[in-house]
Amino acid sequence: CMDDVSFGGINYLFVYNMAGPTLTCLSNQGMGYSTLWQQTMTGARSTRTLSASPSRLYAVDDLSGGGTKVISMIAWDSAGASVSTVTLSVLSGNARACFYDEESDSVTIETTTGSLYVYTPDLGTLLRSKVNSLSGGLAFNDPLLSKRMKIAPDQIGIKQTAGTDKNDIFIYRVSDLSLVQHIDASATTWDGISSAYYFVGFNERWQIACVAVNGIGSTSVRLWYLPRAQRQPVPLADVLAAECRLAGLDSDVSAVSAAGIQIYGYGDRSATPPRGVIEDLTRVNFIDFAQVDGVQTFFPRQTGAFRTIALEETGMALNAEPDPVLITEEYPDALDLPEQMIITYPSYDAVYRTGAQAGTTKDDQKFSDEPSQADETGAPLKVRRNRTMEFSTAQVLKDDDAAKVADILY
Repeated sequence: CMDDVSFGGINYLFVYNMAGPTLTCLSNQGMGYSTLWQQTMTGARSTRTLSASPSRLYAVDDLSGGGTKVISMIAWDSAGASVSTVTLSVLSGNARACFYDEESDSVTIETTTGSLYVYTPDLGTLLRSKVNSLSGGLAFNDPLLSKRMKIAPDQIGIKQTAGTDKNDIFIYRVSDLSLVQHIDASATTWDGISSAYYFVGFNERWQIACVAVNGIGSTSVRLWYLPRAQRQPVPLADVLAAECRLAGLDSDVSAVSAAGIQIYGYGDRSATPPRGVIEDLTRVNFIDFAQVDGVQTFFPRQTGAFRTIALEETGMALNAEPDPVLITEEYPDALDLPEQMIITYPSYDAVYRTGAQAGTTKDDQKFSDEPSQADETGAPLKVRRNRTMEFSTAQVLKDDDAAKVADILY
């Protein structure tokens, strides 16, 4: 059995051979993959599964030998590995698969009854559990599921292998083990759904189930495209709070939670910081937010006053000078006059994001863009030395009004 893990720009590949038993670690540091170390695993147990984390490997006992509730935990580093075992007596049945989830930094164990148990990485604390009793039971270890249990962010999947609901897929949230989706195989157009596909692994990006019958040597493999999971709405307040936690900010989303606003998910652009995600979510869902006493406070936008925000809370102060500010720009030569005026401003239409408008460019034949051209006397045409003039203001403007201001300034 094999698994790999990547961190620090390096991929580490582990190969466990029961014949030794030996464990080999390869890395792609340098030119291609090379063996980092290989050692005989004294005290190792018979296993057909392997799941890798940045500091440990996890394995369950081979069910063909009867199976147990013992989990092998192999600590590893760049020099080698050492084996220890943990007996999890709380399990409802023998351990069938064991999966390390990098996103939640936790270990999920599936038993032969389809029950799920989520532990801390050291297997010392049970975080949550979901006791199932799938008809027919799960008779074989699943090396695929031990590497590919993740189906989407905060979601894992398992598949029933026998009984009345054979090949049905169940998707759970890692955070609370609530059921997200039950995919009834008999209601799909998947081919071979009456076959006993014992192994399953999920592709997180495409949400595909790779299923295989028992016996890897002469196996029948299918790729099943799953109905899109996570179609149920989720609370907007939970998403906003999660983004704030990612940025290390305290938040108060009680007003949004009380409003009961639900969303069906959101897109996160590559390298977008939490602020960008929060601004997108609040803009399209009509949510305002401000920092109050160091807490990011969110509240729905309403026609009536929801709360009054003091000026000192916004970080702004009123201008003590009530008269408009006069701005004068002098040019010693007509050639220095700009061809166009550009104004930047907080845009009311774009929920106070920076907007820009350009004044209408006016043709001036005396100042052509082509120095090679000549006027009616044969003399070369002069060219303006300054193409544009930029003017920024903190005054909130609508886009149409800003365009008029740019024309007036020109």
